[in-house]
Amino acid sequence: MGPGVNDLGASRGHIMDSVSRSLERLGTDHIDLYQIHATDAVTPVEETMRALEDLTRQGMVRYVGCSNWQAWRVMKANGYATAPWLGADGDDPVVLLHRGRDLEREIVPMIDDQKVGLMVWSPLAGGLLSGKFGRAATGRRARAAWRSTSRLWTRTARGNASTRCARSARSNGVSVARVAVSCAR
Repeated sequence: MGPGVNDLGASRGHIMDSVSRSLERLGTDHIDLYQIHATDAVTPVEETMRALEDLTRQGMVRYVGCSNWQAWRVMKANGYATAPWLGADGDDPVVLLHRGRDLEREIVPMIDDQKVGLMVWSPLAGGLLSGKFGRAATGRRARAAWRSTSRLWTRTARGNASTRCARSARSNGVSVARVAVSCAR
């Protein structure tokens, strides 16, 4: 990040420069997973994909991913890809990091079809669905768990989700966290 035109976003210049600087700073020759976070509305997705392919081909990056992209944008990116790691053979799949309700409707069917992986962001909702914090919980950690989800859920929805997970966990003889994480699989 910086003041220059290539110091942000998913342009080829920014990606290539950032990876080179990161490798030097980390003292390593490759990055295991390189994520493009959020959509860059200015840079054509083809430019981003070519940069990611070049990094993978050069061995500087092993896997690439994106976070908070719409399913149609991932499909568009996949259409530009020529490297086998983004092809349908699934040898080295792209990884999606995602949050949001469109996961079930849009993302999961797309990842099944395209044979790409998925990392779910905060499957325990910042600790809320860990089973440690119910509606009546008090203390600094309980307040933090409830506050961390405030942008995503209303207080009522948070309580309902926590209660439903706890009820399901009791009836199945497992932990609340296990119920919450099983929904992310």
